[in-house]
Amino acid sequence: MNRIFLNIQRTLIATVSAIFLMGCHAHQVNLNAMPKRASVKIDAGIAYTFCDKDNERCETRVRMVSSGSGGIISHHRDVSFTLTAGHLCDHSTGDVPMPPGLNSPESINAFATWIEGHPLGFPATSVHARWAFYIVDIDENRYFSLPVSISPPQDALGTQTGVDLCLLASQRIPAIPMRLAMVQPQPGDRVYNSAAPAGVWFKGEGGMVYEGRLSSIDNSILNNAVYTLPAAPGSSGSIILDENFRVVGVVSAVYLRVPNYTMGPNLEQIHCFLFNAFQQGKAMEAAPPGLSCPD
Repeated sequence: MNRIFLNIQRTLIATVSAIFLMGCHAHQVNLNAMPKRASVKIDAGIAYTFCDKDNERCETRVRMVSSGSGGIISHHRDVSFTLTAGHLCDHSTGDVPMPPGLNSPESINAFATWIEGHPLGFPATSVHARWAFYIVDIDENRYFSLPVSISPPQDALGTQTGVDLCLLASQRIPAIPMRLAMVQPQPGDRVYNSAAPAGVWFKGEGGMVYEGRLSSIDNSILNNAVYTLPAAPGSSGSIILDENFRVVGVVSAVYLRVPNYTMGPNLEQIHCFLFNAFQQGKAMEAAPPGLSCPD
């Protein structure tokens, strides 16, 4: 009896293992085909320009304040367009905070030394500041960029919009752009994400790669798509891809009380944001192929 039971148990284990392996093989995806060169890290900071009393000698030093992720979605001539989260770019429209006490040449030069660890090559008497965004590619080349369209997570009245997106323009980056999906994935479909959580970025490899599922399009949170993907500070703006590695989402927020519970704009919201951005900029020739927005 024990021998019969043991044989049945072995047969059951073998059968289940075979089914599991077949299932894994059926859903196997070649991650080497991911558009990793189009995945980028985004550093946001403040650029301080120090000048002498005659403005004949100036030097700009940048102090980074945050980082995120994004994806190159199109090129036009010498310009690349990168999609990321709106809250990364939102503060670019506000005043640049200046450190207190910069009211003398001594304090200005001391501040310049603090930023980079060594003094300027000339005595500065003035300093001006502006927001600065740098796109970091897979080879760790840095490209200065400017926001050309921002849809922040909330409007001027503080009302949540659900469309947390930003479009950055930079010098052309040598990477094949990501393709936009035309059809929203269904709950349960596999999705993939490449991000730079906590600024983690490897030269020649890029960021961390994750696999998850689309959980739902949740009407209770502004039609955001909900994914079973991990996220951390630095993941914001990272692109979510379907099984064919086409763009279906952007990481916007994470629900801290539930691990691997990530939210972001759905595919239609992404299409409409990009359509309006390129149309308002009178640059539809620069838009990704297949871009559309329902009336």
